[in-house]
Amino acid sequence: MNKKVCESHTNYAQHIKDVYTQLVPYGTPMATLFIKHYRSRFDKYNRSYLNYKVAYSLLDDYFQVKKSGIRWYGCVGVGGTGKSTLGKNLAYWFDKSFNEKRIVTTFRELITNLKQFPTINAMKSVLMDEPDSTIHPNSREGKLMRSIFGKARQQQLFMIYCATDMNDIPDWIFKKLSGIFFTPVIGRAMFFKDQPQKKAYIMEKIKQKYKKDGYEIFYKFQKSKACIPFTTTKLVPLTNEQETQYITSKADDYCKSLDHVDKLLNHKETQPSWKRPPKEQEDKRIPIIRKLIEKGLSYSEIGKMYSVSKGRISQLVNYQY
Repeated sequence: MNKKVCESHTNYAQHIKDVYTQLVPYGTPMATLFIKHYRSRFDKYNRSYLNYKVAYSLLDDYFQVKKSGIRWYGCVGVGGTGKSTLGKNLAYWFDKSFNEKRIVTTFRELITNLKQFPTINAMKSVLMDEPDSTIHPNSREGKLMRSIFGKARQQQLFMIYCATDMNDIPDWIFKKLSGIFFTPVIGRAMFFKDQPQKKAYIMEKIKQKYKKDGYEIFYKFQKSKACIPFTTTKLVPLTNEQETQYITSKADDYCKSLDHVDKLLNHKETQPSWKRPPKEQEDKRIPIIRKLIEKGLSYSEIGKMYSVSKGRISQLVNYQY
């Protein structure tokens, strides 16, 4: 892949010919298969929305998921560098039915999407655009989320998680990332993925060293055989109406977050200091609390119900008459 390839927005027909010529040395059957998939995505737009080298590298993931499994990808970069736009184009590459309704900002929205997909062989993509990650991994909700994605392999999904910092990605997702996209500036990106055919394995190194090095780890490995530097586009294969709906939805989510924080802060300021209720009142709570525990609620969740700490709930649960 060394010769110059015509830009798709300049001359799409020539672009297709150039890409095919670039890929033939890697095997005519694979080149033909790739061009078929590539054209199925972009012919109707008369241009490409994803760098062909990246698209080619992701094609094996597409067919692996088609056989069995699920793939997670991280898009990381400072705000305004185009990671969300790149995430949309990646989602469309995997699934041409992708639309603005598949862009979620909460885990509950994610579950709503999954419920609407076929339970087997869905081959659908979802973009998690800096979602609300307030769910603690050890909470009841966190454990249920991990359990769901342990079973979601049969749905054959492509999950793309956009975040400013990879440390914001829940650990149970972070460990499963198959590839990482880093957007240092607008119009530029780096794609990191293990390349067995080149004997280049890099994902574990990035995951292990990111917490210490941050973005710097991407620059350290940018010349690795497992890194594909490429240019990105500001455009996405969504209609103007769909893009407007997405922007409106994101603004609404931000307003809801502000309202939620505002209520919490006001509640904290006006809430009277807690006093332990009389012993006989606590004694009545104990059997109710134990039943809630049996139903799967966490100490934190029950504590919020009674406005006490989870430590106090633990004491009540273990209270001996």
